[in-house]
Amino acid sequence: MDSTFVSDWSKFGMDKINDLIDVVKMTAPKLWEIYLRQVTIEGWLMFVVPIVFFVIGVILSIFTYRVGVRNQTNKYWRDSDGAFFGIALGFTIIAFLITVSIGINGLMQILNPEYYAIQSILGR
Repeated sequence: MDSTFVSDWSKFGMDKINDLIDVVKMTAPKLWEIYLRQVTIEGWLMFVVPIVFFVIGVILSIFTYRVGVRNQTNKYWRDSDGAFFGIALGFTIIAFLITVSIGINGLMQILNPEYYAIQSILGR
């Protein structure tokens, strides 16, 4: 093969690689900023949603206790009223455990989004 043919193709390839490097240099900071925002939003969701479920569980437990368990002397009280309280209390306990386990991770993701963005990019 002719050496000028190889060098022309090498020059063409290097020009394309340099063009690609320029594009990456321009877009990488913007993509990094977008990714950090996304990680922060995921952190807020991981922090807020379990708290909402926990609050719903507490309200449900209070309501079922006031309606069902406390009114056992009422002639309209049924055994199922106490069961509803047990279910609501169980939901509240489970929601609390989920809030603690997922909420802490969400809070860490909010406070340190760079670390979680790098972890996500690396696939960990």
